[in-house]
Amino acid sequence: TIMAHNEKRRRPQFFRWFVSQTHQVARVDGAVEHHGETYGFSEYADFKREKADQVFYGMNSVFCESQKMHNGTMPIPNFEHFEFVGEGDIDFQTVYIWHAADHHDHNSVTYAENAHTGDPVYLQVHDRRTGPSETIEYRFFEFDAAPQDPNIFHPSAEIQRLCVAN
Repeated sequence: TIMAHNEKRRRPQFFRWFVSQTHQVARVDGAVEHHGETYGFSEYADFKREKADQVFYGMNSVFCESQKMHNGTMPIPNFEHFEFVGEGDIDFQTVYIWHAADHHDHNSVTYAENAHTGDPVYLQVHDRRTGPSETIEYRFFEFDAAPQDPNIFHPSAEIQRLCVAN
């Protein structure tokens, strides 16, 4: 469970994030504003095919948009180029802090993990690719590295048939 706060929005967002690095797929569940309405939301991202299905759940409705991957899709983290910065304290937890900067793409990422368990605690993405800089902070409230049912990474067949390509 994650809380995300974008400095451009008033309120933080809460969502669940599921990732399979083996299969290069991810799923995000939460609530979003879409065309002035609040919807339950699931995004099913397939990084191999660079495709995302976005499912919106209303009171008595469901619709799906299928599209190419975009900057708003939660990326699967790649920690190859991170450098250890040191130790810190977040929410009374001792954390190890890592940082990576991509000067070509003009973004940087700071990541903190619990020093005792290795669980993620904090992720900050500072992105200057799309014009004015944007910073999004992610706070992790629970983490489970157990295997997951591969079916959670795809909409049900009933919903999949509703997905309209954009």
